[in-house]
Amino acid sequence: MKHMVSQMQLKVVGAAGVLLVVGGCAAVSELGDDCGLSAAEGGKCRAPSAEVAARAAPVAVWDDFRGLLIEGYRRRVKTEDYEHDFVERERNRSRVARLARGELVGPEELSYRRLPPHVQPALRAAREQLLRALSGDARRRMPMALAKAQVNFDCWMEEQEENRQQHDIDACRLGFETAMHQLEAISAETRNENACDCEAPGPYIVYFDLDQSVLTPSAMATLQRVRRAYAQLHPARVVVEGHADRAASQAYNDSLAQRRVRAVVGKLVALGVPKGIILSQSFGERRPRVETPDGVHEAENRRVEIRFSW
Repeated sequence: MKHMVSQMQLKVVGAAGVLLVVGGCAAVSELGDDCGLSAAEGGKCRAPSAEVAARAAPVAVWDDFRGLLIEGYRRRVKTEDYEHDFVERERNRSRVARLARGELVGPEELSYRRLPPHVQPALRAAREQLLRALSGDARRRMPMALAKAQVNFDCWMEEQEENRQQHDIDACRLGFETAMHQLEAISAETRNENACDCEAPGPYIVYFDLDQSVLTPSAMATLQRVRRAYAQLHPARVVVEGHADRAASQAYNDSLAQRRVRAVVGKLVALGVPKGIILSQSFGERRPRVETPDGVHEAENRRVEIRFSW
């Protein structure tokens, strides 16, 4: 009877979790998985580090993805209960409860398991692949495949730690790989559909008038292109480099190039490019686009260059 009541409570909590909407949470790809039951941490709950919390971008948590994760982990609860593996049963129950409360539950970290050394490279690569999918928009566009990938990855980790039944290891791994193939196929189709509409990855050049750091209408149009390209390509870093011609002293040109960089960075941030991914630097007159003698005006050298990196 106690077991039946527990299952009924789990169903009610799970259903409630599907209706719950949570915004502004830390990115699941940075937070890892379980509090408790960690082989590396003596069963203690580990909070994310300050560095992780600072880097985690706000994301919307979609109901479909959370609901499908709940269903997947509930199936794991039943499987572990049938196999009398009560430790893993409770681990999966914990995931269900946390999801129902609106918490983010990511794939297990390798440090949570005592894994044979020879399998760790494959699991590490698989986890990194999954984290890349979680950090994109797959939760909204492909929630079923993404939920299957995460549940099967955690299943693979569990079975690989036990390392007793190869057919169970293979089944979980195949489930993960099949789901990831589906995600990659749909992502490739989307990239092909949007290819004709994408901006080039750069570099982009913003030009300035003589002895000026004010953005011209032409410069504003270029920065709008940078904004669109950033939204489409999602680079890890936006590099902004300031330059000047050789019409003034080197010290003055250093200062002028810095003002131009500040103008460009300020506008990019206003257009929605996160300040934290912008790397700015200034070279003054030391890296001319067109070589000239000292003291010569050259419009091609009065510029800020913008490029992306991944």
